[in-house]
Amino acid sequence: MEDMTLGQKIREIRLHLQMTQKELAGDFITRNMLSQIENDQATPSMKTMEYLAKQLGKSVGYFMDENHKDLSLSNIIVELMALNESKDYLASVNLIEQQIIHNPMVMRSMMMMDLYMNSYMYLGNRYMHDGDYEKAKSAYEKILKYENELLMSSDIYLYKVYAQLAETCGYLMDIDLAKSYHKKSKDLVNRILASREVQTMYLKLIEADYDGIIEDSNKVDVIDYDNYSLARFNRVLGSAFLNKGQYEKAIKYLEKAIEIYSDETCYTIVSMIYEDLSKCYFELGDYKKAYDFLQKAQSKKTH
Repeated sequence: MEDMTLGQKIREIRLHLQMTQKELAGDFITRNMLSQIENDQATPSMKTMEYLAKQLGKSVGYFMDENHKDLSLSNIIVELMALNESKDYLASVNLIEQQIIHNPMVMRSMMMMDLYMNSYMYLGNRYMHDGDYEKAKSAYEKILKYENELLMSSDIYLYKVYAQLAETCGYLMDIDLAKSYHKKSKDLVNRILASREVQTMYLKLIEADYDGIIEDSNKVDVIDYDNYSLARFNRVLGSAFLNKGQYEKAIKYLEKAIEIYSDETCYTIVSMIYEDLSKCYFELGDYKKAYDFLQKAQSKKTH
């Protein structure tokens, strides 16, 4: 197995144990994600690799030492995991920072990113416990170096960072900064809740439960929605009214969605909304507007 990739080795051991992908994936990851990992189309996170190794009866080092495409990185990851296990978080963050200086690209590894976040979080928590709030603040703020990445991949984790920083700044009597981080944590919670509410409505759209969507829309307070959730909310509600034949109401919400989807990279979504608007105006007998929106939809598809 020495020449195998990480994914190939996982698959080989799974087949040797006569396990199906569904059995190995369990409830921890999806079968589709496992398939991508086995075909080297996705890199498992540290927690996922730990789970897979345990299910296959192997250590993480067994997979990483000889088979990872970047042997130096794999050895560093194994060393970092050992440092985390022994709770030597200061040594862990020092080793990570050294690697970033020599090769910033190491942070493209999901495992390295997880180790970076966890090491600084645990180190910050230890400083908090010891009452060294300046060092705790510095450790937590190191995590915010990758704030945008966390916002997209792990908003719950980012909420914890904001909350810890708000508490730390409070102990340091930096009231303005404490309020700022508290507001960020509150806004993120609202975004998470909004995302879940809109996702529930979206699932009802797939199930053609249009009355359910309209009923749900009357129960939510969109004042705290971020732009992304608000755009999805208007689009889903507009689609529900379109399918119920209430075209004027559909237009109202679809046009609101278009206003928010100002990012020029949202070509596919905007094109679909233009098509829905075209259908609405066609049913209302305004063929010129129907044609105009159809043309706009086609122009977005060509990008």
